Amino acid sequence: MNINKGDLFAVQSGDYVGQMFAVVDLTTDVIDCLSVPDMKNVNVTKEKFDFGRNNGIIEYVDTHNGCLSSNSRSIYKKCELSGVLTPYTFTLYKNNRVNDFAS
Repeated sequence: MNINKGDLFAVQSGDYVGQMFAVVDLTTDVIDCLSVPDMKNVNVTKEKFDFGRNNGIIEYVDTHNGCLSSNSRSIYKKCELSGVLTPYTFTLYKNNRVNDFAS
């Protein structure tokens, strides 16, 4: 299975159990994800990501696109810059005001 921007994966076990990984970017070696609902950036090597998929640690759920995909990328970038997601910025995200949040 190919991994694409916008793919959602459920984490079934491990440190991120109960989280969803939203794929926001891909390079040749690393998959950048936004962990939801913790709203933390997670960078996973392709090797570890494939191991997780092949061993039931993560499971493909769906592909989201459009606004949600754009919001995930904006939040990922904001977390990357600040290192945290405040309650205020999370509220903007929940109310679909990510453009206010991302600026």
